[in-house]
Amino acid sequence: MESYAPHAEIAARIRAIGADVGLELTARELRDCIELLAELTKAHKSARRIGQNAPMLSPRGREFIVPRTADNRNNAWHVKCELTSQASGPLAGQRVVIDDSVAIATLPMRVGTDMFRGHYPYFDAQVVTRVLDAGAVIAGKSNCEYLRLGYGSHTSIGGPVRNPSSSQHIAGGPASGAAAIVASSEAEMAVGVGSILVPAALCGLVAVKPTNGLIPTDGVCLLGAAWDHVGPIAQEVNSASRLLSVLMGSGPEQIEREHKGGRRRDGGDKRLRVGFLRESTRAGPSFDGRVSALVRKAAFALRRADLDVADVSLPLHRHIAAIRRAGGLTALGSRLSLSKAVLGALCGFPSGFDASFEQRVALDAAPTSVKLALAIDAYVRRAVSGSHTWVEVAANRLRSGYNELLQECDVLMLPTVPSTAPRQVLAGTEATCFDDRFEYLGSNCGGIDLTGHPAITVPCGGIDGLPVGVMFVGRHYDEKTLIRIASVLEKQEKHARYLEL
Repeated sequence: MESYAPHAEIAARIRAIGADVGLELTARELRDCIELLAELTKAHKSARRIGQNAPMLSPRGREFIVPRTADNRNNAWHVKCELTSQASGPLAGQRVVIDDSVAIATLPMRVGTDMFRGHYPYFDAQVVTRVLDAGAVIAGKSNCEYLRLGYGSHTSIGGPVRNPSSSQHIAGGPASGAAAIVASSEAEMAVGVGSILVPAALCGLVAVKPTNGLIPTDGVCLLGAAWDHVGPIAQEVNSASRLLSVLMGSGPEQIEREHKGGRRRDGGDKRLRVGFLRESTRAGPSFDGRVSALVRKAAFALRRADLDVADVSLPLHRHIAAIRRAGGLTALGSRLSLSKAVLGALCGFPSGFDASFEQRVALDAAPTSVKLALAIDAYVRRAVSGSHTWVEVAANRLRSGYNELLQECDVLMLPTVPSTAPRQVLAGTEATCFDDRFEYLGSNCGGIDLTGHPAITVPCGGIDGLPVGVMFVGRHYDEKTLIRIASVLEKQEKHARYLEL
């Protein structure tokens, strides 16, 4: 609303807008609304000034290189660098790669697109500051999928990311590059942005999806703040746990005490109980029965370690793919409908973009995935009454279902991904993240993005040279128990990632 518009014109606009949504305002309500809008306009102008006056850093402030194709193993890197601080901490000497959807001041950030070309973040995301303060070396930024959309690894503007176990197969997304780099031992750890569980499982790694809200996301390009997440990826549970503590700002034990999320189930100090979710092995037509067999072997390994493992059931789990797809489309459509300057500011860019930037983000050249998401979301908003509300209701039912099971069990156990890594999309083939070959990959782990539960994936063997992962889901704020059980499995099955079926 322009501050100079006469009150009569403003009143007419408000009446018209109200009529569109079925509101009829009285004269008194109109006056109150005009007064409130005047104050709101001042507040927005003040916020805009604060954003525009943020300190600017030169893009030459930190050195980096864009690796040549020959030096870019698995096409996983966006840029390489050597960023350090004078601090000495729990990550001293560890090389950490940062997902390209996370802002690092003066380093390029494209989030799998070309829309931010020529612009550089002017501040470090808080997770970057925490990693540097812990003594780590930031080795660079990893490629991610276009706007972090989808479970494939073929939509990035930089080209497909390959799986280190087989160049003919996908690495999984959207944190595709982060997983490929750690799996290739080019860095010890990675800070990934969700989904991190799918690429970690497909590349034979450990990853922790924390309880929603535990890790700060300022300076991170998010599709949906309510269910997006940042988390650690590493080769072993201990390394993932150390990075998790750094990202959260405190260890899992302290988090448990503060939130009382780790309250043991009724029954005293009995041995840990693991609930094997029966529906997770019948997640869809693309489910590989050999994956189920390997995960069952992991369950037997836990029994050998004196854990109580029993089957549990939640029929609603079978509908995760549909619930998450609806929620994901909603989030993407809402995010991209923002002013492009606002979207850039949320990602750590200055808000003073020029006209050329606005032209580049017209999305006409976006992958089919993004165009479909926007078109479908716009259609659903008009054609399906209360579509967004029903997604929330379905997610709440799923959350309640998990919580009920976790009253009887300490954790839930299920395959992270229903199959091994699918084959790469052939060059020249038009494919989207909604291709059934890739969308089903989230049919087990996609639900916790909406419910906020923490989870960890651990390698449990391989099929035809491709890794398989098992996932544990815990109570909110009970990362401690997840780390504990994952460590038990890792110790029992240290050789499992080299086994073949």
